[in-house]
Amino acid sequence: MIHVLWDFDGTLAYREGMWSGAMADLLHRELPSMTDVETEHISRHLDSGFPWHTPDRPHADVSTPEGWWAGLHPVLASAYEAVGVPPSRARSLAGQVKDVYLDTDRWVVYDDAVPTLERLSADGWTHHVLSNHVPELPALVASLGLDEHFETIHTSALTGFEKPHPRAFEVALDAICDDERVYMVGDSLRADVMGAEAIGLPAVLARTVDDDAARQVRSLRQLPELLRSEASA
Repeated sequence: MIHVLWDFDGTLAYREGMWSGAMADLLHRELPSMTDVETEHISRHLDSGFPWHTPDRPHADVSTPEGWWAGLHPVLASAYEAVGVPPSRARSLAGQVKDVYLDTDRWVVYDDAVPTLERLSADGWTHHVLSNHVPELPALVASLGLDEHFETIHTSALTGFEKPHPRAFEVALDAICDDERVYMVGDSLRADVMGAEAIGLPAVLARTVDDDAARQVRSLRQLPELLRSEASA
């Protein structure tokens, strides 16, 4: 059996604006007077503080959803304050970001994701999610109708390791318990491709072009042919 480890955000699905988009949506809903604050204004203040910003620092001690979100709360509140929200209101809004971010109606599955998953499954490949993500990723995958395609789902919020940390990949490999070949597919050169290759896993850069990636596809529809040719080599 051959396995694919899939990144989630930016590879299989996306939320418009991601974190800053969710925060802007919430801000505009709760404080209509601040509709001039746009996604890009908030994103300037979200370039640090998330666990994946320091992937060399494991956080296995934070192993519950409550603990993970509690650790993120000050980061979100600080970003709101930075765009002019009063401190007490910023803290209140930060506590509501989770529900807005996870709103399934705001997530979109790429149109080439399911056909590619189905085609590879028909060819005998087994799929797993390996993502730097929130604790609720398995529920999000299920709510988007994708869970039937995956044997395991690993989110860094619960494993305590962020890609490209070697243990992030090793946790997923330990769950596979299989000696067959494993590929990583994701849109981040550093986290997905370089992280996987650092421990000897072949990796494919998806949706992004970079000369430093030995394997890359602009569309996931190109992936089955690439993997089939490699598997038969």
